[in-house]
Order: sequence, then structure tokens, then C-alpha cells
Amino acid sequence: MMNKRRYRGALWGWMALGAVVILLWGRVVYDSAEQGKVAMREMAEKSLQEVAELELNRAFKKQKIHYSNFFSEKERKHTKRLVINERGKFEVLIDSVKEVQTLYPLEAIGSKIEILFSLDSFPLEQIYANWKEKIRNSQNEASVTLLLRRNLLGEDVGQESCLGDSTICLPQNELGTYYLDCMYTTMLTAYLLPTFGQSVDWASTQVLLLSCVWLIWFFSLLVWLRILKMRRKKLTVY
Repeated sequence: MMNKRRYRGALWGWMALGAVVILLWGRVVYDSAEQGKVAMREMAEKSLQEVAELELNRAFKKQKIHYSNFFSEKERKHTKRLVINERGKFEVLIDSVKEVQTLYPLEAIGSKIEILFSLDSFPLEQIYANWKEKIRNSQNEASVTLLLRRNLLGEDVGQESCLGDSTICLPQNELGTYYLDCMYTTMLTAYLLPTFGQSVDWASTQVLLLSCVWLIWFFSLLVWLRILKMRRKKLTVY
């Protein structure tokens, strides 16, 4: 009777130890995944910045339009920007927050955006394809989506285009919303959903150590149960 109680107590103690190891392992894996997601988001945003600037300049160059920087040193000190088009004359206050919420310096590239749209040459497909390829080449698996919105000055109805998996367009998956033009009428929202397994650093010391501890615990439990079973058989024979 005492042996039976002792074995049962040892079994429960061993199971409790295993539960603790599994909980610690799960916590370490979760923390590693969160760190991996942060690193992947930083990499994805940097890649999007590089791709967007490259493709916009390439698309504009293909049009063979003579272009010089729209903003002079004097104009950079102004608090407003002026645009005149077929819909009228518009002034927009320069917003310091929106000026940094971009993929590139608006003063250098932003004024090209309206020209590309007027020529139906905005390279959204190329930006999306090359951005997705860059992420894949970095050995990261993730679903990506680009949502382009335009709220034209003088028009009540906006325009919207989406490339990628629209089901991931949720606040928790938003990488960022970026203004593309100097008048803040064109916005690009990027969404990123990394896979959990790709986000975890399976080679980290903590993950490997706890994995080894759990395996030792598991195989030790199997051996202990096997020995206990053999002892019971012997007692039955005698």
C-alpha cells in the first residue's frame, strides 16, 4: 500500500514537473515569436521604402518627362502648398506629422505621384510584386497586402485599390499607412501577417535548452512507466 502511494505521488510530481517545463517552453517560444515579428516588420517596412522609391522613380523615368525639384529653398519654408488642376485651385497646410509618415522624402518624389496617376502609370503592381519578392528572398514567410486610397481634391468620392490577401486587412496586421504625394491625397497602407513558425528563433539557446529538458523529461517518464509495468508483472507472477 505504501509503495503504491509512493509511486502515485512520484508520478504526480513528475507530471507537475513536465507541466512546468511545457509552460516555460511555451512562454519562451511565444516571446521569441513576438521578437521575430518585430524584426520582420522592421525588415518589411525598410524593404517597402526601398521598393517604392525605386519603382516610382523608374516609372517616372519611363515617361521621359523633364523634371526638376518642385520645391525651392524659399518654398520649403512656407506653411502651405498650392496646386492648380482641372478641378480648381487648392491650398493644403503642410503637416509636420504627415511629412514624416512617408516612404520617401515628399519634397523629392511626392510631386511626381499626380503626374503618374494622370498618365495612368502608377506602378502599384510592380511595388507589390517586388516587395513580396524581397520578403520571400529574406527567407521569411508572410502574407502581405497593399491598399491604395486616393481622396482627390475637389471630389467627394475617393478611389481604392487593393493587391494581395484582403482578409488580413485588420488593425493588428497593419504595418503602416504612408502618404505618397505632397498634397496628402494618396495613401498607401501595408499589411503584414507573418507565420508563427517563421517568427520563432528555433535556434535560440532558451528554446533549445527547454526543448532538451522536455525531451529528457518525456523519455524518462516512458522509461519509468515501463519499469513500473514490469514490476507489476513480476508481482502478479509471484
